[in-house]
Amino acid sequence: MMIWAAFALLALGVLPVLLILGRRSEARMRREWTQSMDPQAHDHFLAMAGQMTDEWESADIVVERACELQKLGSTQEALRILDSGYEIITAFAPNMIALLAALSAYSRRVTAMAPLPPLQPSKYRAAPVVSLVYINAVLHNFLVSTAERFRFRAYILARCFSTAAKYMWMYVSRVKVRPDLWRDWDRIDVLRRDFGALTADSVEQYRALLSSQFVTHR
Repeated sequence: MMIWAAFALLALGVLPVLLILGRRSEARMRREWTQSMDPQAHDHFLAMAGQMTDEWESADIVVERACELQKLGSTQEALRILDSGYEIITAFAPNMIALLAALSAYSRRVTAMAPLPPLQPSKYRAAPVVSLVYINAVLHNFLVSTAERFRFRAYILARCFSTAAKYMWMYVSRVKVRPDLWRDWDRIDVLRRDFGALTADSVEQYRALLSSQFVTHR
């Protein structure tokens, strides 16, 4: 028991130090990372980032409009439009999850990687998504390498997309039966905003990998 108690005390003393050193190291790496993408990679990034953003914005506009119509009392029109927005989300979320899995797999082929910051809980609002983002924010600096942090961040983003899609399905299903459930309409609107933040963070993930690919082949 004394040995285990000693290990516990050691861990409590070491972990805060590792956290501080990890933050300092990452900040230094970001300052020193001055390389930019080559033109071909940059053009590819702009095309893919634009596609991801455009796909989400089409769903975002539709769902936002549905929420606005519900507030104005146009329930049937709101439900009709919400159906259209949800159909886009059911295709968009799996595509983003597959993309993040591909980014994570491809990251194993690079030898140098642009550092990424942890996900920021303040950018998100839905409790199930925020909980996952906090896990990334807390554990980020305890991971040893930039590549591990990249893959863990991609994993959390994928889980967030999956979780957000699941809750969106639940709330949409409810309001179809009970359109007067105002709290669920508010939750749909919150998830809509979180999908936008997840998309932006995924675009950042993609940019980091393309930068890393360029550095690897320099």
